[in-house]
Amino acid sequence: MVLADYRFKGVAPRMTEDQFWGELRLNRSPVPEADARKVYRHAVARQTSPECLLGMFWKESRYGTDPAAICVSDNGGLGPTRSWGNTTEPSFGAPTLGAPFVRGRFTRYPTWADGGIATIERLWQHKPYDGKLTVREIVPVWAPPSENATAAYATTVLAVAERLIAAAPAPPPSQEIAPWIAIASGHHNSDGGNPDEAVTTGRMAGALSVEIARLGMHAWVAQGDGPDADTLPGDANFPGGIWDVAAAVVAEDKAKHFPVFIELHTQGVGDTKVRGVFGIYPDRPDVGDVDADARDTLIPMLVGTFAQYTKIPIWNGGVMSERSTGVGLEGFRLGIFNKTAPIRDHCTRVILEMGAHSNPQDFAIHRTDAFYSAGARAIAEAIAAFVGWEGGGPSVPVIYRWWEELWQTA
Repeated sequence: MVLADYRFKGVAPRMTEDQFWGELRLNRSPVPEADARKVYRHAVARQTSPECLLGMFWKESRYGTDPAAICVSDNGGLGPTRSWGNTTEPSFGAPTLGAPFVRGRFTRYPTWADGGIATIERLWQHKPYDGKLTVREIVPVWAPPSENATAAYATTVLAVAERLIAAAPAPPPSQEIAPWIAIASGHHNSDGGNPDEAVTTGRMAGALSVEIARLGMHAWVAQGDGPDADTLPGDANFPGGIWDVAAAVVAEDKAKHFPVFIELHTQGVGDTKVRGVFGIYPDRPDVGDVDADARDTLIPMLVGTFAQYTKIPIWNGGVMSERSTGVGLEGFRLGIFNKTAPIRDHCTRVILEMGAHSNPQDFAIHRTDAFYSAGARAIAEAIAAFVGWEGGGPSVPVIYRWWEELWQTA
């Protein structure tokens, strides 16, 4: 019997998250539960079939249980790669353990979650897979005939996927409604701004939307997808100015009830030595708009985690009142805070300055792939911890406590 082909990319999940983890647990996979769930959520966010991903993982290493597989083996003292698809350099979408690589080219990852995420991202970011969507289109590139029995490889992946799809239960009703997080990419509107800043904010907004989804929350991005190779939102220009962006957030809030709104920026100043990350919070006591939650909790979480993950230092204490910016509308009123004031009672609003594009060191970091994967993860985990969502990174409260003590004693 010839198995039907299945879409590997550009498809909704056909199995549940619990089933995904249960399949690995049942087969005694070494992948921890938290890592398995992160990979499932990343696959869903990237419209990648979790069923076909498991099929590939099974073919490569029996879900990481084959002691001879490169992802499991000690590899002569170098350690296991933890790659679900036995991926080689270059790495995509996750941090690596660095050189030396196993057998000179196979990438080693710190966790099974990173190895799974990198496997997914290779299918989307590596040019040989452009336009290839199904298992039978992808496998000849992934496992070429010069190295593998390609037809048998595809058959195995499809057989696993078909079994999992057939056994998929109906998703149970959600016991907790996942929050919607509002995101805007600074200067992607008709008011314009620094082009280097716009590149960084647009790309980070898209990466952040993926990380928000990976943690099981929902992302709403004010800007759409621009004319680039990916399908992520954030890098298109909004049809209107900054006040219109803010008005769109308020309008969308009626249905989504955002607990957090974050606008992404990078700083530009005349002194090229100035660098670092900081957050800006609403601070106009005369109109009843002082966001103490942003000032005292969310911004320290964001700034501390972002600095730890990206290695961009904290600038000038890390927390800034909007009254200190000197660039706001209506006196010191920043437009994005002014026009989102109607939702201040339930939505914590912040501007995150992710380093200085005018500083050569920060700008060099802004132009690395690792900045977007690490930075987006930092922001998403800090927001999740702030709203009490279970996907918040375990390190975030620790970083926050360290940051709080440092800030209070400075």
